[in-house]
Amino acid sequence: MQQVIDALLAAPEHVNPAIELAVQVQQAEARNDTAAVDELIRSGQVAHAILDGEREGRAVLEALAACGRTVPAASKEVPVGF
Repeated sequence: MQQVIDALLAAPEHVNPAIELAVQVQQAEARNDTAAVDELIRSGQVAHAILDGEREGRAVLEALAACGRTVPAASKEVPVGF
């Protein structure tokens, strides 16, 4: 279990590229900046973000599957709200 925790702590902070692009599009739409949205589409960033997002989604599923194979361990901490 400690290996999983160490790996999570060592992992870089990251935002899924599809989520990051969605935020950019939402902000552009809020400013009514259709030119920015059109530029994102023409530049290929949308297609690239979709591919990256799908790849990352598969990696997350693999990581979750790996976590499911770890031995359960009792916590000494009481969860917030209990």
